[in-house]
Amino acid sequence: MGYGPRWKAIKEQVRARDRVCRSCGKTPERNGRALDVHHLVPFRFSGDNSLENLSALCRSCHMRADDHGRRGWAPLLRMEAPARSPSQREMRRRRGEAQRASRATLRAEARALSASGGSLREIAKVLGVSHQTISNWLGPVRPAPAAPSGGRPAPLFGFPPGGRPGHAGESPPRYEPRGAPARRCA
Repeated sequence: MGYGPRWKAIKEQVRARDRVCRSCGKTPERNGRALDVHHLVPFRFSGDNSLENLSALCRSCHMRADDHGRRGWAPLLRMEAPARSPSQREMRRRRGEAQRASRATLRAEARALSASGGSLREIAKVLGVSHQTISNWLGPVRPAPAAPSGGRPAPLFGFPPGGRPGHAGESPPRYEPRGAPARRCA
């Protein structure tokens, strides 16, 4: 791994500055080899070889510290850990909460506009959503029943009494799959 053209000189400066392991206090003699030089913020993230970003560690402390930024380096070196960024699941949960709160506010506004006599399309235009969404939020809107004419109340939905216009009470033809024997009523 290349840490730049002056890496050997920088390592020697750090070893001369620290003299013992910054974590456990081992000397190079007790370590059985020269102290390792560790990047506090991994070099691949920062590209920083400054003396403030480097510390001398014995081999065992360096192995514990060198997780390449996966767990963080703070517990070993007794520094304050940077704030953890939220996971994707947490971000989805937060977005969902915000959307639900926004939707609840829009629903309340839709109800108020509907009570004041606005049509679905007018309400949808004001709130910036589709008229179908407004219809779903407000539920089935039933018109007031008309005065009875001839003793029968007017239908609320669907076709007038007697079936579809022009079909004089006939039921629609049945669908029969191809190749199926025709059904006969006895």
